[in-house]
Amino acid sequence: MEREAKRQRETEPQPEDFIMLGLDLQNKGDRLGASASAERNFREFFGASSVVVAILWRMLSENDLVPAGGKIVHILWTLHFFRAYPKEGHACAVAGGSGGAVDPKTHRKFVQAFTYAIADAESIKVSVSVACDRIIHSINWLIVYFMLYLYL
Repeated sequence: MEREAKRQRETEPQPEDFIMLGLDLQNKGDRLGASASAERNFREFFGASSVVVAILWRMLSENDLVPAGGKIVHILWTLHFFRAYPKEGHACAVAGGSGGAVDPKTHRKFVQAFTYAIADAESIKVSVSVACDRIIHSINWLIVYFMLYLYL
């Protein structure tokens, strides 16, 4: 049986889209505030910058690895799960954001599906562009900062 064609987004989600969804999951509403603090809060909560998450989404999308029914909010659920490894009740409450808790079965379904998708994406060869060079440079500085934080 042939796979049904997925409805494609008209435009690729931008880092700002991920930040806005992240604010909702953090129950911070539409209070964007300063872009630097919003980005810092996003990284603290999800373990990666909004630019990295946008690149990850694009990579999954271009290689047809986005799970059926998967939305950009589901990748944020997965990254939060990787970052915090919370108990089910807490994870479902966070995933619901300002709309209330989501069903545990729904949460498990999408976190598991995106976990496998991200694992499959690891084997995809990605060419290093200028944006990726900046990300790698940022990650190197974050590692240095983290090491200094641990030992000082």
